[in-house]
Amino acid sequence: MRRIQSILYSILVIIFMVSCEIQEDFEYESSTTPDAGKFEGSALDYIKNDESLSLLNKAINISKLEDLFQTNEIRTFVCPNDKAFNDYFKQKGYESLEEIPVEILRSILRYHVAKGYYYTHDPEFMDVDKLIEFDTEEGIPMFFSHNSNFQIQINGGTKQIITVYISNIRPDNGVIHITTKIAEYQP
Repeated sequence: MRRIQSILYSILVIIFMVSCEIQEDFEYESSTTPDAGKFEGSALDYIKNDESLSLLNKAINISKLEDLFQTNEIRTFVCPNDKAFNDYFKQKGYESLEEIPVEILRSILRYHVAKGYYYTHDPEFMDVDKLIEFDTEEGIPMFFSHNSNFQIQINGGTKQIITVYISNIRPDNGVIHITTKIAEYQP
């Protein structure tokens, strides 16, 4: 019985060795390649293709701010997902996007577009909990930082700190960070 097991084991080892591919030159490839998170297209293109951002896409259309999300200028786009909008409706007493006055909706969206590029892998932003101030398209500052787990936080040091849900998506015109809350500057 032992001899049969030894023979079977030897056969399996030979089959395994024959089926292995011989690789001439082996190069280590990091999982954090420069293309990780890269998206070919504008921030608006990304938003239109992400089902979790359908209310943001609709808000952009209602407020006629498509150009802001297609700009050729590099921006940091803070993108509230559908949960963020639904929570905002409950908090403010709205039933839908259509009930929000267009000027308020435009203000909300312009605040979520920062003039600059906050990407956590940028050596300039490696310090933990260091607040970096950016002007927004609304003219109100937005602060970015990240904690020791490299989770991006928005408006640290204020009454409303938001931890980013998905970060570092890089469309052609900047970087996208997805949140589960709508950011409101509350010093």
